[in-house]
Amino acid sequence: MNMYSIKDGVWFVDIAVGSDLQQMELRMSNLDFILANESNVEVGALGLGGNLDSDTSGYNFHFLDSLVDNGFINSSAYSVGSITNTSGKIVFGAVDTDMFVPPLVQFENIPYSYREDDIRYNYPIVPLSSILLRNDKGITVEVSNYDTPIPSLMDTRASYMYLPQATVVSLAVQVGAYYLPDSGVWFVKCAVKELDATLSFRFGNLTIDVSIARFISSLSTDSGDSVTFEDGSEACALRVLPDAFFGYSLIGMPVLQDTYMAFDVEGHNLAMAQANNDHYKSTLVKVDNYTSTTSSSASTNIPWESSEILSGTIPFAVPNNITDPLTFSYSYARLTDSAMEGMTAVYTSGVVFTGRVVNSTSRSDHSSTTSQTSSIKGDGGIGGNVLANDGMLLGVFASLSCLFLGLIL
Repeated sequence: MNMYSIKDGVWFVDIAVGSDLQQMELRMSNLDFILANESNVEVGALGLGGNLDSDTSGYNFHFLDSLVDNGFINSSAYSVGSITNTSGKIVFGAVDTDMFVPPLVQFENIPYSYREDDIRYNYPIVPLSSILLRNDKGITVEVSNYDTPIPSLMDTRASYMYLPQATVVSLAVQVGAYYLPDSGVWFVKCAVKELDATLSFRFGNLTIDVSIARFISSLSTDSGDSVTFEDGSEACALRVLPDAFFGYSLIGMPVLQDTYMAFDVEGHNLAMAQANNDHYKSTLVKVDNYTSTTSSSASTNIPWESSEILSGTIPFAVPNNITDPLTFSYSYARLTDSAMEGMTAVYTSGVVFTGRVVNSTSRSDHSSTTSQTSSIKGDGGIGGNVLANDGMLLGVFASLSCLFLGLIL
């Protein structure tokens, strides 16, 4: 092992040892990596992205290039998807047809402005066309529909989604969330994640369906106690924030956990499909029981040669139908507080105060709900009262009904 001292860490050049699917030992020589003593990065990364031409050290930190140099794959490429809520799978150099539900739709990486007059294609940036919200009865409301698709960066290290402010507010209206200005967090009743509601993210001719539960995360006080609303119900965080936080839209793990992705890093292409994971299979059971329909994943036992990703080619992928010329760029737009008027809350000693006083009753099957509020503003949220009447306006979060009579959940 060759060791090099660097600031705040140690630089190694060594041989990595692993195994393939047949448990045969695989050795990689001249693999460079850093053992750091300090870092401001909260989540680790394997580092499978392309070369950004920003490293002048002369060392090779690109894992995929090392796999190519050692003869294990023919092109810098990989595919990845989740299997369960806590595990996933990476296939280097190929597509695994058991891990996705067709169609697998291919996109060219949207270019971004690396420097002035310098356009690059190294990041996985995809066109987000629209977002829909559907309840368990099939009633759907449009959360957002962009006239021109929004270039959005995919980041598996992001636990939140970062979307245009209008989209965030629209979704908050539908799920009855309240905004806390001091922390920038949207509070929502934890009971929302128990609903059979689905968010559909459309990327042209591709739709990724995600359970609303993916967008709800638990909260706790410094002492470990649950955070509650003033009526005693448990409060959670909505895992969606305005993209002004970064200056660009970002697709994080709430969506990527249900997305199968294949990356042609060398050719600057990627492909996406609905992940054929445990969560998707459990959803199929519910759909089958309701509609008596079935679905299946792609065919199995595909030869390796036909599954191999080569530069410019992702097997089994079909073209996307996006025709708009798109470029990824930063935006320095600020949050507009007026957009959250009437939707803000105050957090004190583990309790979220919304200023609403509500009396409500609800049946356990959520089929009948009555509620009264001390103040009602507006005539319903996005989607209108028809969706609220035909859908499920739940008593479990009726205390948030002010401004949100258009809920479809």
